[in-house]
Amino acid sequence: MARVSVILGVFISSAIEANAIERLSATVATCAAVIDVVQRDGDVILRFPSKRIPGMTLYTRYVRNDRQCESNDRTVTKSVKTADQPQCELLVCSPRSHSQRR
Repeated sequence: MARVSVILGVFISSAIEANAIERLSATVATCAAVIDVVQRDGDVILRFPSKRIPGMTLYTRYVRNDRQCESNDRTVTKSVKTADQPQCELLVCSPRSHSQRR
């Protein structure tokens, strides 16, 4: 029984690690590094400072394509300032408008 518990624990921990989304700071990461993570993992969460509220950190999930989105979402291009570029173009999930739903 203990052996089964150990094996089950290994499977669960590897599944949790496989589903973890990498988190990067947009003020430190280059645009190319962010794009590499998105292409490799399918998505990434970027942290970046708020433009309106000093000291506040915001988070956005960027994706490789619409397969990483919910079924009623689509991808749209959004730019974020990274360490090396003022406008790094990436994809985010966005709800479809009623006229765009299938």
